[in-house]
Amino acid sequence: MVPLLLRLSFLVLAASLLAYKFNTIVPEPYLDEVFHIPQSQRYCEGRWTEWDDKITTPFGLYVLSYIYTRVLLPVFPYLGQDNICSTPILRSFNALGITIVLPLLSYRVSRRHQRNKSEAASDAISIGFFPLLFFFGGLFYTDIWSTVFLLAAYERVLAGIAWASAALSAISLLFRQTNVLWTAFFCVLNVLSRLEREAIALKKKDKGGPPQKIIISSYQQILGNAWQTGDVYNPLLAEADIPGGWCLSGIVVSITSLLFSVRRFPLQTIVATIPFVAVMVGFVAFVVWNGGIVLGDKTAHVATIHAPQLFYFSLFTMFISWPLVITPSLPLRFLHENFPIIFPAPRGPIQQMPIRTSIVQRMVRTFLTLAILAGMGLVVHYNTYLHPYLLADNRHYPFYLFRRTIMAHPAVKYIAVPVYYACGWCNLYALQQPTLQSRLTRNNGDVTTIWALAYFATFLGSVIGAGLVEFRYFVPAWVLWRLAVGSKGVDQDQGGSWRWWLEIAWFAGINTATAWLFLNKGFSWENEPGKVQRFMW
Repeated sequence: MVPLLLRLSFLVLAASLLAYKFNTIVPEPYLDEVFHIPQSQRYCEGRWTEWDDKITTPFGLYVLSYIYTRVLLPVFPYLGQDNICSTPILRSFNALGITIVLPLLSYRVSRRHQRNKSEAASDAISIGFFPLLFFFGGLFYTDIWSTVFLLAAYERVLAGIAWASAALSAISLLFRQTNVLWTAFFCVLNVLSRLEREAIALKKKDKGGPPQKIIISSYQQILGNAWQTGDVYNPLLAEADIPGGWCLSGIVVSITSLLFSVRRFPLQTIVATIPFVAVMVGFVAFVVWNGGIVLGDKTAHVATIHAPQLFYFSLFTMFISWPLVITPSLPLRFLHENFPIIFPAPRGPIQQMPIRTSIVQRMVRTFLTLAILAGMGLVVHYNTYLHPYLLADNRHYPFYLFRRTIMAHPAVKYIAVPVYYACGWCNLYALQQPTLQSRLTRNNGDVTTIWALAYFATFLGSVIGAGLVEFRYFVPAWVLWRLAVGSKGVDQDQGGSWRWWLEIAWFAGINTATAWLFLNKGFSWENEPGKVQRFMW
């Protein structure tokens, strides 16, 4: 805990400086705060039935901030009833979340990933200093506390306490409705954990002793074992390929073995899903009653298919987290693993390169890469969508990114496809670096094949329906990715602490730049003269 407290002091100092600057230079509610702060102040005054129809998210932030102010008032009575719900006080609630609550939860999750206290403390500070969350530690937005409850639900499911996880995920829905898909992710993890325990118990019962690890050598043996004993084939992501198998074979077999295990333990599966299904059923009932997912003005949030969001996330994650991923050998490894027919790997594990495979397997792998690239090209051709708000609001960074890239020339979106693919591969590669401890002892926090599949399916489901590109939509997926990768990045089981220092320096640079732009580069619109507009995420 001492390493965490030392690092937290740095985070508190940085967030305090940010809050001071924001409250000094931008004392009035800005942008979405124009809706959030008055609504919270209504609740502070006891006007519980009044609601601003322009607000599209539920009341979680306002109720929680009300509780915060009620706790704060006896501690600081000099603030008085008139000031306890002022803009600086409400903003301080988010500062509390980003400097204390979220890092503490991140620390607990990192420990669930079997990391030592120092590494877990580093992970915690990285999450708190993450530019998209740290920036909003100076404002009154929903993102921080939405992430807090989502991460708390994740930590509880890793701890094996399903009802607590479901309850916390239900609370997270009061901050952001799309969190319901992460509830489904937690449900998958809970079911998987339950099935694995049941399979182990069955083996002990049948053999009269602790189960012995079976060496898997074929599809038939894996699936036969899953059919008979309910044993789920769920290796670490880096170990998913079966010897002698084709590309992606391990993933297919993992899914099939999971289905076989569900067939073997149907009652246990149902019991494991009940807490989370209850939350999801309640959410569906809300959607039916409300006539849609969003509250208030639904015209600005019409659901649409927008698959390139996954590509933008890959690029975003690589931009934010390159200190954890980039290595001198990475470009060569990328070529070996994606175009092996052109760039065959050396024989044997020389310089940690993959073992050379047969020419047929190399042809298949190269063809698969080309097929994926072609598919991505079709997606960007037919499904690149530019939301009207993206093109109209020049206060947000995506406005400038799109105007100077995809909108600059028709060919840019196609040229970007290999970049999307390379970034996505690098992000996945970082997830494939298991620690020595995870190879020896497994737990719920390990990045296994099924964990990765559920994670990517959940993230895709949470953003594919959003027409507007907002980096804030990527926050939950990045946070879970970052905690899974760890502060050593691709240098697992080695020194690697320099990567964390580089990451923190990179985050500090981004946070300084975004805060400086927000505070010092204001501008005005012709139709709103005298009103300062500011750049932000």
